[in-house]
Amino acid sequence: MLKTENIKVRFAPAPTGYLHVGGARTALFNWLYARNKGGKLVLRIEDTDAVRSTEESTKAIFDSLKWLGIDWDEGPFFQSERKEIYRTYAERLLSKGFAYESEDVKGTHKAVIFRLPSSRKIVIKDIIHDDVEFDTAVFKDIVLMKSDGTAAYNFACVVDDHLMGITHIIRGDDHISNTPKQVLLYEALGFPLPNFAHVPLILGPDGSRLSKRHGATSVGQYKGEGYFNKAFVNFLALLGWAPGDNREKMSTGEIIDSFGLDRIGKKGAIFDVKKLQWLNGVYIREMALEDLTGAVIPYLESAGIVDKDTDREHVKFIVSLVQERLKTFSETPAITGFFFTKDIFYDESAVKKYLLKEGVETILGKIICGIENEERFDVENLEKCFVKIKEEMNISNSKLIHPVRVAVTGSAASPPIFETMVGIGKENCVKRLKNTLSFINDGDFPFKTQNVPPPNPIE
Repeated sequence: MLKTENIKVRFAPAPTGYLHVGGARTALFNWLYARNKGGKLVLRIEDTDAVRSTEESTKAIFDSLKWLGIDWDEGPFFQSERKEIYRTYAERLLSKGFAYESEDVKGTHKAVIFRLPSSRKIVIKDIIHDDVEFDTAVFKDIVLMKSDGTAAYNFACVVDDHLMGITHIIRGDDHISNTPKQVLLYEALGFPLPNFAHVPLILGPDGSRLSKRHGATSVGQYKGEGYFNKAFVNFLALLGWAPGDNREKMSTGEIIDSFGLDRIGKKGAIFDVKKLQWLNGVYIREMALEDLTGAVIPYLESAGIVDKDTDREHVKFIVSLVQERLKTFSETPAITGFFFTKDIFYDESAVKKYLLKEGVETILGKIICGIENEERFDVENLEKCFVKIKEEMNISNSKLIHPVRVAVTGSAASPPIFETMVGIGKENCVKRLKNTLSFINDGDFPFKTQNVPPPNPIE
């Protein structure tokens, strides 16, 4: 029976690259288990590979964990600073006859090798996969200390997990083949075995292991693409684990309360980007407008369509118009760009469908006159203006609104037309309507598909 007190788990990434999705989920599952059980999470940086380990990768891992909201109770510990500890335990195995030394090809340094039993069945009692059996006959002797004086992965891992008091090792399935080797080292060193839980890997839509060919794989990429960290954590938690009641949107607190290793599946979980986008959109729609505005402004600034001097209240109003449509923060510039720029570019299909029709020039001309005569440019007065023109011309709402929408936004889709026009502003609406009339007469629209420079921000 598993203990439920004094739980201690660890997350032990190698700083040889950014924190990928699989590693992030491993970190999350360890953190959730620790928080659910009132235990502790240890952060250990396994940087024994001096050639591939970098400070940049270490920082990226820390930044990604903090973005995910994963904190740790002990550490970070760095294996590169623990060489003498590993050497001490290697010498203990040498003295007991469990290991031997082997010179490298130059004969200048000696590696320490653990001698495996020739044929022995080892059964791993895995929390997720139940009993998994291995035969040592298929393994080679295990390197403990390399000839350069650094500890090998399996050895350093065992020594550290014991000394740090790790009770549960929760990690990916790709480590399960290391487990029988580690079990032998635990036994030889006289260490008690921890509990093992190997989590099935995350798979791409084609059922193969998630990789770069499936799209973004690092946490930093998803942060940069404008995903809300709470939504990403929610999505990540459901990759291989289920609360048991078909819930999909859960707060971090709810996930912690429900989390357990017994509900982790035995099969790989599919990383469905469309589901992530949907869930992210749900979170965005529930965000406070002020918070959402703060989240999207960096993307608007990066796109060059707002700056620090742009009226924040105006930006907030624009964001309120598109909040229901956003799936990620990074979509904001593309969806709202026409609100902030002097000139717009037109969708060719929208022009053909709504602007190149008989009577459109008359409609746009009347709208221009109506707008110019309005003292207050707000939703209420715009609606009155449109109703008046519709009655005068005896036309439907759609025949009036669709051409105006394309004329002022360049697209057939936008937030509600009156709010949209208020967001664009009276002066710019009039200018765009007049420009549209000119383009209709000249037959020369600046289409979005043309190779045109990006629009200039409104000054």
